[in-house]
Amino acid sequence: MLRNPFVRSFIAVLLLAGSGQAFAQTARPRPAPAVKVPVQVPAQPAPQPRPPVAAAPQVPDMPRASFIAQMDAEHRKRDTDGDGKITRAELERWERGLLIAQAQAGNRALFARLDADRNGVLTPGEFAALVQDPGNPDVGPMMTRFDGNRDQVITMIEYRAATLANFDRLDTDKDGVLTGAEINAVPPRPVGR
Repeated sequence: MLRNPFVRSFIAVLLLAGSGQAFAQTARPRPAPAVKVPVQVPAQPAPQPRPPVAAAPQVPDMPRASFIAQMDAEHRKRDTDGDGKITRAELERWERGLLIAQAQAGNRALFARLDADRNGVLTPGEFAALVQDPGNPDVGPMMTRFDGNRDQVITMIEYRAATLANFDRLDTDKDGVLTGAEINAVPPRPVGR
């Protein structure tokens, strides 16, 4: 779209001149067209440089023969009995070995991180760093179950009422005794749920 009114007017004048109409016939008087009018184009802000893109690591060219040789070597590693075929058992042993090696590397890295004094021995204090803060537990469900009056305090009476309700639910013959058969017949709800 042409947003500059001067350029729009100039184009309209050219179109009218090309159609054979006289300028005097237009409703508005228009200035005489100049032969060449320099048009001032607002300066565009300089394009911002793009952040540098990390260059992909340089990979050397690999001829087909080299690729095949590399793949054959990978096959031979997995073909532990050397018969030219990889059985499922051989592949499972190979993959298990890789997983064990990864786990061992992770264990070594974890040990190095925990061994603060770098003496090759974990003290009880260093070992305790293994436990991470679990955060605050969600006690909302337990509060909902046991806090009958919703005052955010569980009294002994409220606790007993909720637990006795569970007892009464399990005591199917209502004799006031929970037998092994009654306990096994109805799976109890976990405490706090």
